[in-house]
Amino acid sequence: MRYNFTFLEYLLYEVKKISQKSFFFFKKRVKTYKNKKMIEDSNFFLLIFGLVISLSLLSFIFYFAVSKTYIYINPELGVKTVSRNIIYSMQNDSSLLDGKNVIQTRNITAEDSLDYTFNVSTIDKKSTKNAYGSVEIYNELRQEQIFKPNTRFVTDSGLVFRSSEWAKVPPATSAS
Repeated sequence: MRYNFTFLEYLLYEVKKISQKSFFFFKKRVKTYKNKKMIEDSNFFLLIFGLVISLSLLSFIFYFAVSKTYIYINPELGVKTVSRNIIYSMQNDSSLLDGKNVIQTRNITAEDSLDYTFNVSTIDKKSTKNAYGSVEIYNELRQEQIFKPNTRFVTDSGLVFRSSEWAKVPPATSAS
């Protein structure tokens, strides 16, 4: 008859049976048979033990079998710089194949002369005497160039001159 119970009914039946046996065992002045096992015909503890083992095994399997995905969203706190190689092209026509890194330029030729005298001194390697002379400086930039004393200037032939005082070269004028 006990095999026709549902799980909940059987659980209540076993709990009642254990509570009655324990109540009977703790009653005062009642002689009991000491060698009899208290729960010999009940499989309740075996049922609970199997349930705990199966749930722990199931949770262990799901922990490793179910894939995990972690998504971290972090705000960007600074500006990231991008480095790129820029190509200056002297061609007049632009092509569709030119990328963002190609910049079209035009050739500008401008001449400007400036007479400014300052003293320089150096040693001529051939004669081992102090060399002297004048040096022409061409400034092709749009900013004024300032040279401090002891600035070295090298000629095309390899002769080195050294200035003895400050030299200011004004910026180039644009011909555009």
